[in-house]
Amino acid sequence: MEKKEIRALMRRQKQALTEDFVADYSRRVTQRFTALPEYERARVLYAYLTFNEEIRTDGLIRRAWADGKRVAVPRVLGKGVMEFYYIDSFDGFITSAFGVPEPPEDPAKLADERDVLLLMPGLAFDRAHNRVGYGGGFYDRYIERGEAAGTVFFKPALAYPFQIVDGIDAQEHDIRVDAVITADEVF
Repeated sequence: MEKKEIRALMRRQKQALTEDFVADYSRRVTQRFTALPEYERARVLYAYLTFNEEIRTDGLIRRAWADGKRVAVPRVLGKGVMEFYYIDSFDGFITSAFGVPEPPEDPAKLADERDVLLLMPGLAFDRAHNRVGYGGGFYDRYIERGEAAGTVFFKPALAYPFQIVDGIDAQEHDIRVDAVITADEVF
């Protein structure tokens, strides 16, 4: 299956999820994620704000704050450019042109860590850690730029079981995730 077909299939499957299922599954995945040694060691979490039927990240973000971690979330600044900004509450977000919640652009809150636990969004993953994202390439470019500047990323992704596919035809520029976390396993 091509990426375009995978995206369409995953969107349909996510739209069929009930709110109760999403809430329960998100809680279970958060428990598994926060048990990772990489989470325990991390001083900062770069997360994304939940959009549509994605696994909810609000509980995970609250847990990170409670565990004394700094949290940053992304904001698209222009064509192909994304930055992360520190947040300390869920107040003041702006809805982007794509309908995604984003923090306001504030140079004083620009995230600048060099050892980062970066939660990767995606529509599908395979067991070789390839990922089908939403198609904009924002995370690939952000990570490439950060690694070129010396940032070390650990890049896990949260997934529903149906988001695990047999294989993804990855391109050379596609960045793999380091781990995929479902409610039942980490691989």
